[in-house]
Amino acid sequence: MIDSAQQHIEAAIVVLDSEAADGIEGYKPEFVKYMRRELNKDFAAQRNFACDHVDCGWILHLDTDENLCDELWSCIRTITDNSDADAILLPRRNIVELADGTFRDWSSWPDWQPKLHRAGVRWIHPVHELLDTKGRRVTPLEPDKQLYMTHRKTAQEQHRSNVFYATIPFHKVIAAEAQARIKNG
Repeated sequence: MIDSAQQHIEAAIVVLDSEAADGIEGYKPEFVKYMRRELNKDFAAQRNFACDHVDCGWILHLDTDENLCDELWSCIRTITDNSDADAILLPRRNIVELADGTFRDWSSWPDWQPKLHRAGVRWIHPVHELLDTKGRRVTPLEPDKQLYMTHRKTAQEQHRSNVFYATIPFHKVIAAEAQARIKNG
């Protein structure tokens, strides 16, 4: 993702959980600013922390298992330059490797994700975090199978995530609210 991003954006910030030891820290330090912060089971606070250290007009949030397809990377600036929205929902292509070694592709298409937003937008909810959209204009990018973000994971990784999410208070309430907000736009 860092190699892809470097061709299309000015700089990147990677916020690492203070416990992280995945080996990414220090990769391409001329392009990436690495920061550590204790997660404290609050993904929204982690995203807001990253936003507080950015001084540009638009912010693209990507998780470690996400990336943009080449076509979306190549037109990301055109999209932001021509948008009057405060946030743009990106269509996400989910690719899941199942326990039997087969793949489920384009699952939940388009899986709308609020990953691109103007500086100043804040995140809420500790898990299944959402943009705080009060008073904000949010628009989806047209669902086009040529312009999408990818999300790759295994069934085991998803299970580990679900187990961790369940340790965060109000996980089920927040998950239900997130689904309702997505359905209702």
